[in-house]
Amino acid sequence: MADRVPPYDKEAEEAALGSALQSNEAADMLIEIVPGEEAFYFEPHRMVYAAVSALRRENKPCDLVTLTSTLRDAGRLEQVGGAHFISYLGNSVPTASHVRHYASIVREKALLRRVIAICTNAVTSAYDGDLDCITALEAELMNLQRATPMAEAEPYRQVVSRVMDILGQRVQAQSPTTGVPTGFEELDRMTSGLQPGELAIIGARPSMGKSALARAIAENAAKEGHPVLFAALEDTPENMVQRSLAGRAQLDLWNLRQGRINEGEWHRLGYQLNRLAELPVWPLGPSGVSIQAIRRAIRKVVAAEGKLGLIVVDYIQLLTPPRRRDNRYLEIAETSQALKTIAQEYHVPMLAVAQLNRGVEARRNKRPQLSDLRESGALEQDGDLVMLLYRADYYSTKARPGVTELIIAKQRNGPVGTVHLYFDRATTRFLEIDKDMPSGGGDDDDDGDDGDE
Repeated sequence: MADRVPPYDKEAEEAALGSALQSNEAADMLIEIVPGEEAFYFEPHRMVYAAVSALRRENKPCDLVTLTSTLRDAGRLEQVGGAHFISYLGNSVPTASHVRHYASIVREKALLRRVIAICTNAVTSAYDGDLDCITALEAELMNLQRATPMAEAEPYRQVVSRVMDILGQRVQAQSPTTGVPTGFEELDRMTSGLQPGELAIIGARPSMGKSALARAIAENAAKEGHPVLFAALEDTPENMVQRSLAGRAQLDLWNLRQGRINEGEWHRLGYQLNRLAELPVWPLGPSGVSIQAIRRAIRKVVAAEGKLGLIVVDYIQLLTPPRRRDNRYLEIAETSQALKTIAQEYHVPMLAVAQLNRGVEARRNKRPQLSDLRESGALEQDGDLVMLLYRADYYSTKARPGVTELIIAKQRNGPVGTVHLYFDRATTRFLEIDKDMPSGGGDDDDDGDDGDE
């Protein structure tokens, strides 16, 4: 037994490191899954991993050139096998898309080697007659369990203690909004704000204003002191700001883009520019946004702001999935679960925009339903709060322009119902509607009769 070779996978170690050299995203994912160089069995691989980690800690790109330079400066280049070995690693895999799989193998083999080492030491101590080996073995296995991600049971008394702290804070605050405020009074009343650790979804067909609503909520939250990471996969940060300015300064977005602004409008624009610049909103995108890119951006926001209040993803179907699959349903399901995991891990609300499927258009009544969430029932399942946008004026000329229904179709810990808002399409701005104001749109049976489509 002493002659047996401990578990390792040389090819997986090389593939994991090679993937890290192909993209910074892959390098960050490797570091997340394999947190220490000791997880690698071969010493050259350990040194390469240490250099990769050093580069990413300093937010520097990790590639063949930078890695070679880092190892050379540390006097380790020749120890790992020279520049030729680094080049070999970079070409060891055709793509970085499977880095999670390779890294998981490296981590699993490292955990198995640790189990062997712990048990071997315990056996040696037992042969020596050392009864303390039982306590030592128990402690080592407990540490190993902590290093292995898994759900843990806990007694009610611990949970009750946390709940009492939460309730005490709410009573002291004397505020019905216990989460991150959306800035819309009726919505906050019905939801108590966006709750930390929960996944909230805004679903709608195109042109309903779902991106504008997500942006409004993000800026309202930022105004209240909650730093926001906004992953905009359809829009550039510049376009986001222009849309926000149009709404805030009450300017027609098209005129703003054309530069048709008079002196009075220019003064309003300047004032809103200054106010907007003060908001702790961090745009991310539009291209190459993935789960790992979001994690990397989170670390940057927290480092700069000291905290994170809200994450917005616009929209979820455009997000690069954790793994490429032939089945789109599974891709969306894994993406949805990954977003919820991030929300729970960082204890912040996750607000994800989602596109509804075309089934809405085939119905006489165009008002959306939970089943209309595009491509995956996982969005309906994983979402703690699901809100669906509907504007009757999009389908019917009889409807009152701009009146929007925000349908709370699911709320895990609260009521369902409808909040009425007003959407100014020209300025891409959402406003609250007095509860006594008619919603417009006529009877449900008339929805879509005079529609555009």
